[in-house]
Amino acid sequence: MAVSKQLTVNSTAQILVESYGENRRVLLSNSNDHSCYLGGPGVTSSTGLDFVKATSLELVIPINSVIYAATAGNNTTTVSVLYMVP
Repeated sequence: MAVSKQLTVNSTAQILVESYGENRRVLLSNSNDHSCYLGGPGVTSSTGLDFVKATSLELVIPINSVIYAATAGNNTTTVSVLYMVP
């Protein structure tokens, strides 16, 4: 069974995906609004991986890992997260 959620991402780093107890395979989709940046708890537009608007990204999140997201400046964007449960 797949589980999904949507988050509004702004310039404050927030948890996008958590993985406790097992590896988690996720599909991320960034809306058409703005790019956001992926990384650790202090992620910014200058330190994170650029997750370009209107794109999708598949990741395997290792056990006990957390991925954060933030946008640049006053921008906001919506990111959808689909957890692929085995």
